[in-house]
Amino acid sequence: PLPSIGHAHVDHQIRRVLVEAPANCPIRADDLSWACNGVELGEGANRSWLTAAQEDSFVEYFGVGQGATHWRTLTPAALPESAKRRRIEPTRRVAEAKNASERAHEQQQACMAVLTALRHARFNLDVLDVVVQREPIQSHGARAEAFAPSTRFAKERLWHVAIQFGEPVQGPLVLGDGRFLGLGVFAPFPLE
Repeated sequence: PLPSIGHAHVDHQIRRVLVEAPANCPIRADDLSWACNGVELGEGANRSWLTAAQEDSFVEYFGVGQGATHWRTLTPAALPESAKRRRIEPTRRVAEAKNASERAHEQQQACMAVLTALRHARFNLDVLDVVVQREPIQSHGARAEAFAPSTRFAKERLWHVAIQFGEPVQGPLVLGDGRFLGLGVFAPFPLE
């Protein structure tokens, strides 16, 4: 699932799906396209159908066919339980506030989880920098917590991520436990 991007006022809703077949896939590309075209998704008012794109220039927004060293999430990555933030009950925000060392430890755990996710996705490249935060890195994005209600992931596990590689990486770059649900989708930076 790919969020809408490419315009300053876009809302980042999922409107496209990229179907990628590995090089050794036994199904021919035209058969795969035929099988996906017209598939019905959802129910009732949320019902929609997959339709093959007439042109595919939109994939450039996701780094397909071009390399970039700087990447950032459009939708937050769902990281493992070990990387989740401690939840603070809203009524006890002052009494249970996190100190700087606790915040730094949470961010360090999340950065380590991103490096593990990169390794699992077979991106064995030199990573120069990883930044994690709840706030969107992309302009007009939403805080990580806003994505939790429509997923099976606790909001404390969702993090926006920025990565700087030592050499250009081609997309698509999608990381984390929610990568098949539209979470953890990256775009090359800058995207403005």
